[in-house]
Amino acid sequence: MRKYILADNLPYDTPKNKYIEDMTIMDHKLFKHTINELYHDKLSQSRIEQIFGCYNKVSKYAWQCNMISKEILIESDVQAMGKKQPSKEIIRNFLSYREYDIFTDTYRSYAFDYFDNALQSYANGKLAKNDGYKEIVKFRYLLYQAYFSFIFYTGARKNEARGTLWRDLDLCDPYEIYTVMIDKQYDERYQRVFEEQYTLRKPKYDSARRCVLHEQLIDDLKELKDWLETYDFYDENEFIFCDYFGRNQKPIPTSNIDRCFHYILDLTGIEDNSEVIHGYKRNITLHGMRHSATVNLLEQGMKIEDVALFLGHKSTDMVERVYGQFVNIRDLEREKRIKNLKYFKKRDREYF
Repeated sequence: MRKYILADNLPYDTPKNKYIEDMTIMDHKLFKHTINELYHDKLSQSRIEQIFGCYNKVSKYAWQCNMISKEILIESDVQAMGKKQPSKEIIRNFLSYREYDIFTDTYRSYAFDYFDNALQSYANGKLAKNDGYKEIVKFRYLLYQAYFSFIFYTGARKNEARGTLWRDLDLCDPYEIYTVMIDKQYDERYQRVFEEQYTLRKPKYDSARRCVLHEQLIDDLKELKDWLETYDFYDENEFIFCDYFGRNQKPIPTSNIDRCFHYILDLTGIEDNSEVIHGYKRNITLHGMRHSATVNLLEQGMKIEDVALFLGHKSTDMVERVYGQFVNIRDLEREKRIKNLKYFKKRDREYF
């Protein structure tokens, strides 16, 4: 790492191919100012701060190796610029309960064709040689349906859902409602850097928690499990959202999840038909489903302390600050709190 290429397309040659120990304070500052100039209207301020942070880590490493002086680290600080992003408190960048119904209806109408078209060729797998790719299409339909439902009703982060195993599901007495333990996340970055056993790691902020399952989520998981048992794929020690027919047998890649989510979302027209608030158009993301779960729980009357625990927050500050705009947290009727259990309560029939 004695020679660090900063960029290949910078409009000047000064620091581009220099040894980092030969760079002056002005070289470091010029690099950051150029990033600001080129990308301030394309990237958010937080993203440019991340770029500067990575650059600063390299500089700090060079200082620790006695390649540059400490003064360079101090004097080369530059404020990141970038596009202002709409605040979470302003824009409802998540789906409401009613909008999620629209999303699921659209999914049921178009998802089979989506996966059918995407599956131009398939490689390994038991069904590829026997029942054909139509059953693989059905499997992917059930898999993604359960995944979206899991995110929406549990508020789990994307990688937390991908790291959930079948054995993490549990039936709790005396209420006979199902729960899931969310205590890990699946992260390919660790798999690339370390050995495969390091693919699973703790959730963000060590936010392990047990979440109650909504009855619709239970239905979706049961459909998926029934398919897996039919074709002898079910294993309680396997990931719930494992794609058995990809190039590698592993949880659904995040790029595939995002692509499918936005394809279905665009078909619903929810973003286009929403009111523009304070000049900002809604930009609903898959991570926004976590916010959907929060607001739905608050509107059902769950206490704010319980919602914070449900999401894995250590305090109620984030819940109050972000979601108080959309629901009057402190003034919910006591009757709603009493009815809260019915939001999760399964109907009187067998699931698993």
